[in-house]
Parts: sequence; C-alpha cells; structure tokens
Amino acid sequence: MNKTKKGLRSGLEKYNNISITTNIIFSLIAIVFALLCLLPVILAMSISFTSEANLNINGYQFIPEDFSLEAYKIIFGIQSGIPRALLVSVVTTFLGTALGIFLNSTYAYLLTQKKFKFQRFALIYILIPMLFSGGLIPSYMINKGFLKLGDTWTVLIVLGAVSSFNIIIIKTFFEGQLGDSILEQADIDGAGHFRKYFQIVLPLSKPVLATIAIFLAFGYWNSWMTASLYIENRPDLKPLQAILMEIEGTISFLKSPEGQKSLSNMGADIVNIPSDPIRMALVVIIVVPIALVYPFFQRYFTSGLMIGAIKG
Repeated sequence: MNKTKKGLRSGLEKYNNISITTNIIFSLIAIVFALLCLLPVILAMSISFTSEANLNINGYQFIPEDFSLEAYKIIFGIQSGIPRALLVSVVTTFLGTALGIFLNSTYAYLLTQKKFKFQRFALIYILIPMLFSGGLIPSYMINKGFLKLGDTWTVLIVLGAVSSFNIIIIKTFFEGQLGDSILEQADIDGAGHFRKYFQIVLPLSKPVLATIAIFLAFGYWNSWMTASLYIENRPDLKPLQAILMEIEGTISFLKSPEGQKSLSNMGADIVNIPSDPIRMALVVIIVVPIALVYPFFQRYFTSGLMIGAIKG
C-alpha cells in the first residue's frame, strides 16, 4: 500500500511538472478525440431533423437548412406502441440491472470466501461459459420449451442478468480493495455473511458496482434478440429496440415496389419516404435516453477506473 501511495504521489508530482506547452498539446488532442466521438452523434441528430428533399440536394449537414419532423411523424404513425415499448425497455433495464448487480456481486463475494469448500469448483463453473457457449438452439429449447419462459417478463429480465465477465471483475475488486482485516473484524463482532455483504461490502464497492451497472444497463437497453426469440403472442411485452427493428423492416418494405403498390393508401408519401432521416431518427430514439442516464454514474465509473489503474 505504501508503495502504491508513493507511486501515485510521484506520478502527481511528474504531472505537475509538465510544461504549459505540453499541457496545451495534450488538451488539444483530448478535444479533437472528444469531437471525433461527438460529431457522428450530432450529425445523426441533424439528419433526423432534415427532409429527404434537402438531403438529396445538399447532402449531409450539421445544421439542417430545412428543419423537418417528418421522420418522427412517420415512425410514430407506423407504430403507435412506441410509448408502451419505451416503458417495457425502461422497466426491464431497471429491474434487470438491479437483479444483475445482486446476483453477480453475491456470486463474486462467495468466490472470495476462503472457507467455502467448493470455492474452486464455483470459480471453474463460471469460467466455462466464457470459453464454451451452450448454443442458441439448446438455450431456446430449454427456456421456451422446458422452462416455459416465452411471452413473459421473466425472460426479458433474467436471461441477461448473470455474466461470468462481470463476476470476475467484481471478484477482482473485492480481493484488491476489501482487505481481509475488515471482514475479519466483522467476524469478530459477530456479523454474519448477509450483514457483511449489505453493510460492509456493498457500501465500499460503489465504483465497481456502478461500472457493472453501466455494462448491464447498456446490454438490457440495446437487447432486441431476446424479444425477437421469445416474445411472439404478447406484443405489449416487446421492448423499444424490437419495435424499432420492426419499423426498419417496414420502411424497407415500403420503399420496395411491392410496398408502394399494396400500401399506397397510407397517409405518408410512400414514394418519397425519408429513409435516411428515419434511420437516424431511430438512432436518436435509442441513444438519447441511455445517454441521459450515463452522467449520473460517471463519478463512480471514473472512480472505478482510477482504482483499477492505481492497483495495476
């Protein structure tokens, strides 16, 4: 620990001794990198608010000359269940993330208990799925046929909750940051495993748990395959991503000659459907909600990265 503190102190002293010119150069590089990450998102938002005619004439622009909500009107006109789908995505993301944090962290805590007889077996048990997958078809047969999870909330929440990768990350954090002396002192005070887990382990593990929460939330929010496989007779359980995939398929159909003939009685101008603005609008609808949540976890996420860097 003393070596780590000395190394960190030495690193901070070296950082403070960097010249102003070097700081400016590194700052400019960071700004350029940030712009490279941000500009595609801004361009996608701009295209989503641009008419198809303007795109054909002027191409892609960061500031649309002809501001239009046509793409969003078509999306919500084709699929009126988007608000419900958004609610399903929010609920599954929230509950799945909470369940995932609990299951992954408790399993990781179990792996750190040296007195546990089957510690080695439990570790190998979660390492196997990282190397070998059970396969899509067997998983589908078990979940849909044997466990009867089709068309249920359970299949949307449970399937993505546990990850061997997340368990290993939390286990490594527990071993590196939670000293044995803390837990041993709790044992002396007569604390059981539940009390140690909820009153000691969890409060001291906010950085790593916030990091895992981001991983889980992104996974649940972007998941459409689970709904496509298991949700057949309950359209009210389809999340936002599955609905948007259906909209993309519908738009492709409408742009085809067959779609123009069979669906010409729709209110939209089928021949000139703004395909690019609609695709970018779909991106905006997917990205914006999860992007608004990230800043609330950024402090813990950055803290977790710093702790990992210092331990390394």
